[in-house]
Amino acid sequence: MISIGGTVMLSSPNPYVGAFMFTTGLYIILTHKFGLFTGKVCEVPNHKPVYLIEVFMTILGNLIGTFIFASLLLPTRIGGALSAAALDVVALKLSDSPLSTFIMSVLCGLLVCLAIYTYRACTEAGNHFGAALGVFTCIPLFILCGFNHCVADMYYLFLLPEAGIWTVGGMRLLGGMTSYLLLVILGNSVGCMLLPFLKKVKLLP
Repeated sequence: MISIGGTVMLSSPNPYVGAFMFTTGLYIILTHKFGLFTGKVCEVPNHKPVYLIEVFMTILGNLIGTFIFASLLLPTRIGGALSAAALDVVALKLSDSPLSTFIMSVLCGLLVCLAIYTYRACTEAGNHFGAALGVFTCIPLFILCGFNHCVADMYYLFLLPEAGIWTVGGMRLLGGMTSYLLLVILGNSVGCMLLPFLKKVKLLP
C-alpha cells in the first residue's frame, strides 16, 4: 500500500495532489489492519519485549513487499519515469547530514503516530469523518515537509536500478543506502514511540 502511494506521488506533477493521494495507502492499512512498521512500533511502550519480534517481522515484510512491488513496476512502461523521479528523491536524501536525517525521521514518526492515534480515537467514538481527516492531514504534512519515512524510502531505493544500478554520479550507493535506512528506522521509531511513552509515564493524558 505504501508502494502504491509512493508510485502516485512520484508520478504526480502536483506535489499537493501527490501527497494527498499517497495518504490513501496508510488509510487502507489502518482500515484493514495491515502491518506497517511505523504503526507497529508505536505500540512498543505498551507491550512486553517479546512484541519486538512482531515489529521486526513487520519491517522485514515491508522490506520484501516494497522490493517486490518495485521489481514488478520497473519493467513496465512507467518504470523508467518512476526510477528517474526516485533518483532525484534519493539523491537529495542521501546528501543530507546524519543529524538532519535523524531529526526529519523523528518528526515523520511523530506525525504518523498522531495520524494513527487520531484514527483510532475517532473510530472508537464513531466519528469516521474525523478518523479520515486525521490521516489525510498528518500524512500529507510529513510528505510536503520532506520528512523521511523508512518504508516509503525503501520503495524509492528499490526503484533505483533502472536509473543506474544504485549509482549516482558513478558512485555505488549500497553502503550509503543501508546506513541511511537504519538511521531513518531509528528516527521513525523514536518519533512513533514518543507520544505513547509520554502517555505511559503519565506526562500526557
